[in-house]
Amino acid sequence: MYIIGISACPTGIAHTYMAADAIEHAAANIGADFKVETQGSIGIENRLNGSDIEKADLIVITAAVAVREFNRFENAKNKIFEISLTDVITSGDDLIKKEMEKRGIKIFLRFFLFFLTSGEHEILDILFLTSSVRVASGIPIV
Repeated sequence: MYIIGISACPTGIAHTYMAADAIEHAAANIGADFKVETQGSIGIENRLNGSDIEKADLIVITAAVAVREFNRFENAKNKIFEISLTDVITSGDDLIKKEMEKRGIKIFLRFFLFFLTSGEHEILDILFLTSSVRVASGIPIV
């Protein structure tokens, strides 16, 4: 699971970076890999490339100004989730998670379980879908 984002505000100082942190925090909380581009007063930092855009499950755009080089997203418009700077900063975790659920994007968290008695280990993928928990490997957790 891969979430990318762009944050930009008119002055490109405080809110740009607060919004970027909020996107990163939301992605990390659901176990997603992430990359967030900032378009601030010093230009574009952490620029999203074609590969990032192609493999992204969700593109979060939070901008109070026009996004620079928006044409990069021409073939990925169906992945874009636009959210205000205020909303992403105050409620980003919930709003991004709800948007993923709405789009049917499964939220995976990977747990590593080590069985000390056998020296072996198993990796179980746990799917968190809405309010239910399902174990992808079929092994129930007690």
